Amino acid sequence: MQRETGFRRLVSFSDAVVAIAIMLLILPLVDSASSIGNKALSTFFSDNQTKLLAFALSFAVIGSFWWGQHQVFERVRAYNSVLVWGMFLWLLSIVFLPFPTELIGTVTKGTVAVHAIYIGTMLVAAIGALVQQWAIVRWPELQEKADDDVVTIDSALILVALMGRACRDDRVPVGRALAAAGAPALETARAVGGGEAEERPAGGVVGRGDREVMP
Repeated sequence: MQRETGFRRLVSFSDAVVAIAIMLLILPLVDSASSIGNKALSTFFSDNQTKLLAFALSFAVIGSFWWGQHQVFERVRAYNSVLVWGMFLWLLSIVFLPFPTELIGTVTKGTVAVHAIYIGTMLVAAIGALVQQWAIVRWPELQEKADDDVVTIDSALILVALMGRACRDDRVPVGRALAAAGAPALETARAVGGGEAEERPAGGVVGRGDREVMP
């Protein structure tokens, strides 16, 4: 188990990767804006409304996942290899998300595949978040010894199940895919944040199965 200094570096690395992924979302729109020329702005917005919608959705998705992870890590003081690999899986999906975002804004055929790639990317992110939470629950010594909230995995399991169900629905076109992706994505912060708090004894940290580590 690695201690607090290394954990702070790990969180800083994660935050930097998320910031870069969010920046990548806007680059296709910046590139399109460079060719506006004599066109009216209203024409530009009309021609790129799908790209703008996809950008806004993916910004909300990444922001929600980041906020959920932030809330979980507020209760963590150390890390182990399982937590790190869960974070890497989560970051992989976050970095990849600008690609299906661009597909949503440009692809006019094969929309079922676009839907599958986008929702599948969110599924990988949800699984990565689940692995991180499971590691924190499985090794409660990673958590702060406090008397407030405790990390659980119940809501993360529900999120993975919802994303898996959305992936299997191959009948949804891009427009409805955006709505299908957006609804659970905007619930991610609460889900990844640990769900309902569980009561635990003072001075101890409780994981799944009422495991306790006494000071």
